[in-house]
Amino acid sequence: MPVRLKPWDAPFAGDPRAILEAAKLIPVPDEQMAIVLLEQHRYVIDENGRTISKVRKVLRIVTEEGTEEWSSIEQEYQPWHESKPEMRARVIGADGTVHWLDGKTIADSPANEYDQNIFSDRRVVRAPLPAVGVGTIVEYEIVTRETAPLFNAGEARRVTIFDGVPIRRFQLSIEAAQSVPLKTVSKLIPESAIQRSQNGGKTQFNCDIGPLEPRKSVEGNLPSDVPSYPYVSFSTGRTWEEIAAKYEDVVDQQIKTGNLRALIEGVDSSDGPKAIADKLTAKLHREVRYTGVEFGEAEIVPRTPEETLKRKYGDCKDKASLLVAALRAKGLRAYVALLDAGFGTDVDQDLPGLGVFNHAIVYVTGDHPLWIDATSAESRVGDLPTADQGRLALIASRGTVALQRTPESSAEDNKRRHTIEIHLSDFGAGEIRETVEAQGYMETRLRQAYDGSDAKKAQGCTGKIRQAGLPGKIGRGVQRNEERRFQPKVPVGVASQGSKTRHYGAG
Repeated sequence: MPVRLKPWDAPFAGDPRAILEAAKLIPVPDEQMAIVLLEQHRYVIDENGRTISKVRKVLRIVTEEGTEEWSSIEQEYQPWHESKPEMRARVIGADGTVHWLDGKTIADSPANEYDQNIFSDRRVVRAPLPAVGVGTIVEYEIVTRETAPLFNAGEARRVTIFDGVPIRRFQLSIEAAQSVPLKTVSKLIPESAIQRSQNGGKTQFNCDIGPLEPRKSVEGNLPSDVPSYPYVSFSTGRTWEEIAAKYEDVVDQQIKTGNLRALIEGVDSSDGPKAIADKLTAKLHREVRYTGVEFGEAEIVPRTPEETLKRKYGDCKDKASLLVAALRAKGLRAYVALLDAGFGTDVDQDLPGLGVFNHAIVYVTGDHPLWIDATSAESRVGDLPTADQGRLALIASRGTVALQRTPESSAEDNKRRHTIEIHLSDFGAGEIRETVEAQGYMETRLRQAYDGSDAKKAQGCTGKIRQAGLPGKIGRGVQRNEERRFQPKVPVGVASQGSKTRHYGAG
């Protein structure tokens, strides 16, 4: 049955009063801030892999809270491969008057970085919407054009349907030149809402779904292959094998030269792979701090080892590439591995392309493969932080044909033992000693909280004693011992004797 046209279907063309009246007829569930009348996403990919994306929304504001939520629009972009986004918008007042977005009010400024250790040239265009209020209709459109593809071997994107508010109709269209190997995956969307076709030398994908009821709650801690929201992902890469080979070329080009003496000096090549990796990783953490300067192509291209060692800082791909170079110099077969670190829905196994990965780690092949996060100074070599575990990783090697899942630790691998000793004296003050021994994730958390290098961090360790009402002052004599950082057992303790409290750690 053909879908009956709505007065808001044509962009910025519908009669304002007809839109208002038609929108009022649609019931809105209680406590909803707004209702999305139409959400459209359109992607056009040319024969060179460049993408033009267009997002258009029409919504009705229902509450004052909704006025605050939708009083402005914004779009982030990367100038090195995208042009400045184009914006247009109108607000239809409750009385039918139309207020257009003034182009002079659009701000173009550096994007806010959520990590203070990351510096990039990402930018964001933002604009306030005029005359937004309860009962008004907001219609906006944002167009972003790629001047070059993110990665010439293919990129991947994901369009998520955030159904926290009711959505009457959601539309997604993807059109790709016939030479582009377009691949798509959809989750939590019925197949009846999807159409695929070949027309006029182009590959087309269309999704049309709705109405969608507002989601009452979002379940957390789901397995990485179970999505929290409906989505469609698509990619323009041919195979993971090709993507891996291309990115290996990028890494190899960057690490093929450079003086690694500061990192590899004193490390015996005759030691076993684990011992070599332990020593090199420990030296890397001492020599290079985590800081990212991601201007231009540095968003995906690592710095050279020489530059990273000179600056004494680097982001995940800089540190991973430097460690790979050092490991190779000692005869190990090491590679950079890309993954989407975190606890949300993982990347799609069947969609080859860059753009969905957010982290780089190291993979060392051999009889006993090693995974190393070069940015996690508190994790042992071979033990990945929890955000890296069980994630699909792209090993940048010509031997790669598919994504490989990173190892996951078991409950047995993550332990913490508290031992409390009470020593009574025949006369005078006694002594209470608490020792904590940890391994796996528990050890990592303990090191992050207290590594023995800062008396302020020790306050957390002595907190229980203070809460118990025992007097004392925090000692300042504990030193961090780099050579003993990863002994089989890592005790950290607190002792109280008389009126003095001291802490100790075998870091």
